[in-house]
Amino acid sequence: MYSEYDIYYRFAYSLLKSKCLAEDVVQDVFLQLLTSNSNHLLWIFDTGKGVSYINKIIAVRCLSKKSQFYKQQISYIKLKVSVSETELEYLCNKI
Repeated sequence: MYSEYDIYYRFAYSLLKSKCLAEDVVQDVFLQLLTSNSNHLLWIFDTGKGVSYINKIIAVRCLSKKSQFYKQQISYIKLKVSVSETELEYLCNKI
């Protein structure tokens, strides 16, 4: 799994367009797989389907609005409003 980290990271980055979120989702998937049923995981990698299996998990986490990762990370970022320093100073002075 670790040897293909770059593949997973690039795939996650292509979906999210954020380095931090891409790293977070890949680490989250690794943690899930390492704590799951190891026999199933060994079977997946022995059949040569490991990369596509993990990419599917990453895609679901990034794109499904029902996934915990999407709810906690992506929807939070989408709700944030970007404000420049000049706008912030203007608002503070106005108040």
